[in-house]
Amino acid sequence: MDCAGLPPVHGADLGWAFGCSRRGASHLRKGKPCQDAYALWSGNAQEFPHLIAAVADGHGDSLHDLSQIGASLATQVAVQELLAINTGERKETEGEFSRTFPYRVTERWRSCVEADAVRRVGAPAQDAEKDSLIRRYGTTLLAARVSASSILLSQIGDGDIVLLGSDARLSYPLATEQDLIGLSTYSLASRNAISLWKTAVLPRGGGGLLLLASDGLSDSFGGSDHPEFQRFVHSLRERIDEYGIGKVASSLPSWLSQFSERGSGDDITLVLADILPSPDEEETEKTGTEDTDDARDGTED
Repeated sequence: MDCAGLPPVHGADLGWAFGCSRRGASHLRKGKPCQDAYALWSGNAQEFPHLIAAVADGHGDSLHDLSQIGASLATQVAVQELLAINTGERKETEGEFSRTFPYRVTERWRSCVEADAVRRVGAPAQDAEKDSLIRRYGTTLLAARVSASSILLSQIGDGDIVLLGSDARLSYPLATEQDLIGLSTYSLASRNAISLWKTAVLPRGGGGLLLLASDGLSDSFGGSDHPEFQRFVHSLRERIDEYGIGKVASSLPSWLSQFSERGSGDDITLVLADILPSPDEEETEKTGTEDTDDARDGTED
């Protein structure tokens, strides 16, 4: 995807979300496609509002020549599986999220990959060929669901999930891997992918600005822990407050293109969710009461 971004979506009583994917400067020079993808969804499920976002970064080397398709399939599957939690016939609870979500997304993504391959070649792959076939679609995946009381987060592979709280505190709810070297990353195409996921269930609390980004963004600043990247996150909050969601959303494509050109050269995808405080949090602020139980505190790409 190389687009100006989808229009912002509104989740009733939850907030707004918007995003954009841009083809990297090095991809443009080499004639390579954008291998990132993202998806947004808002609406009611079982009469409750949800705001869902997903970002995927397809691996860039020749072994993963269909990774842009793998990334697109991954974001679609993530939205569908996040929407299914505690809705419809399955009725899984948020408490089961960390155990069941990685399994369901990984298995469903692989099924979608195999179905896509059948459409391309006209016959299903033999068992001995499946690993190499799935590798061609290799991708990372980040996903989030905001509901009335909670924020569900999940990630496999590199990329950044960052939360700028209403108190202006920056946090990284899912820690990065420390055992990977260079450009290596975990992948949905990894044989043991189900065990490589990270998940978190956070209280919606006071809301805040949630970022899901492919690694091309933080790499352009020298890493997600670099002060320049952190200043950029704070500047997004300031610009949304001053100019509004629509203005920032329309400016995002040119910003991301400039970051890639001057920095990583990689594809960049950024999705932002401006999350409103939960009703309980707002009521606490109005009454001045406090809750004393603080619930807050390798494949190459």
